[in-house]
Amino acid sequence: MPRRKLGRLTRKNRREAKNQAVTEQHPQCFVVTRGNTGPTLKKLTQDFRTVMEPNTAARLRHTQKNSLKDYVAVAATLHVTHLVIFTQTKLGLYLKLCRLPHGPSLIFRINNFAQCKDVLSTLKKQHTHPGMYLMGPCLMTNLQPEEGDLQLQLAAKMFLDMFPTITPHEAKTKAIQRCCLIHYDAEEGVFDFRHYAIQVVPVGISKAVKKFNKRKLPDLSSFSDVSEFMTKSGMLSESEAEDDPSAHVTVPPSKKASKKLGPQKSSVRLSELGPRLTLQLLKVEEGLLEGNVLYSSIYTKSAEEKLELEKRRRIKK
Repeated sequence: MPRRKLGRLTRKNRREAKNQAVTEQHPQCFVVTRGNTGPTLKKLTQDFRTVMEPNTAARLRHTQKNSLKDYVAVAATLHVTHLVIFTQTKLGLYLKLCRLPHGPSLIFRINNFAQCKDVLSTLKKQHTHPGMYLMGPCLMTNLQPEEGDLQLQLAAKMFLDMFPTITPHEAKTKAIQRCCLIHYDAEEGVFDFRHYAIQVVPVGISKAVKKFNKRKLPDLSSFSDVSEFMTKSGMLSESEAEDDPSAHVTVPPSKKASKKLGPQKSSVRLSELGPRLTLQLLKVEEGLLEGNVLYSSIYTKSAEEKLELEKRRRIKK
């Protein structure tokens, strides 16, 4: 048999090396459930996995035998940085966000939520296609890692590290087709989580011209001339009529378009994909769901109680 030449990579090996390099650049996460959960929470967990794609395991098999140590053991090999856990008790639903492998951990109560199917059923037009999940979503938030209370700074840092970092000069704007919005309401003390699809639509083009650009021939049987169809009243959609000028951006021409056209003005529009979550921060723990309680919105312990808990924790270890 001829000897295999060393130092050369096959096409398959190059593709695997490239995918591994991309995986190491972006943060990865596990989205799992623990304890006894109903079908509603399982569907919400699957919806959240869809949000985090492709930087998560979309078909992660979880059993009751799996413990936190199992996820920590494989996290370093798979470059997993965060663990999202959905739990259910008699009091309500909870979301736990953990930094692997040593914490800290943030525990949220889910006050309200809506699944993806419920959000999409309220829309007149659903802008979903598999291609938008080839790249992770960008994050938009009003939280700052260096402003506000310490628990809010930690929450901002955790959320920012959970999503891929985007460099404005190097990022391809066409590849970014989704975004996540995390808004903190200081008056009510809750976090609103939303998931949107991003669309860039040219400005100044009527609805009739857009149909011809999409190579969809409309029904012209009721018109005597094409000009009647082009100048027909009411061919402007409601979204075009209510377009906000502050949402206009300048987009460079595509390769297919002529360079003589120059930069074109377009409008950025968001279409909600779901799910919706309203979260309330209950507790911040130092370790991986165990350790000193750094913050609690329900109960504040005295110095003697903290020492007693520390003694129990040492004995247990």
